[in-house]
Formats: sequence, C-alpha cells, structure tokens
Amino acid sequence: MSEMSPLGRMLLKIMRIGTLFAAMLIAVLLGVAFWRNLQNYGLIAVMVVMLVGALWLARAIAKELDNPGA
Repeated sequence: MSEMSPLGRMLLKIMRIGTLFAAMLIAVLLGVAFWRNLQNYGLIAVMVVMLVGALWLARAIAKELDNPGA
C-alpha cells in the first residue's frame, strides 16, 4: 500500500471543505429559486446536477482520505 504524504492529505482536506462549501452555496441558491417561484426549469436542473456532482466529489475525496491508493 502506498502512504499519502502529509501535504497531499492536507490538500485533499482543503478540496473536500471547498467542495462541501460549494454544495452548500448551490443548495442555498436552489432554496432561493424555489422561494421566489422561479420558473426557469433549465437553470434549476443545471443547479441540481451541480449539487449532485459536488456531493459525489466530496464523497470520493472522503473515501480517498480514508483508504489512500485503494
């Protein structure tokens, strides 16, 4: 098994925090869109896809931090 360097681990943690922050911001914007009864369904669909992608990326980073190189 390959061990991860401390710098790599730190960068992955920073990336995960940034990704979770981006997901939170997208969720807030989706809430505002629903609150204002925004009828632009294309924009809402793109924001949902971005939210799912951000959460998927954060999950992948967390899995890599738990078991590096697997």
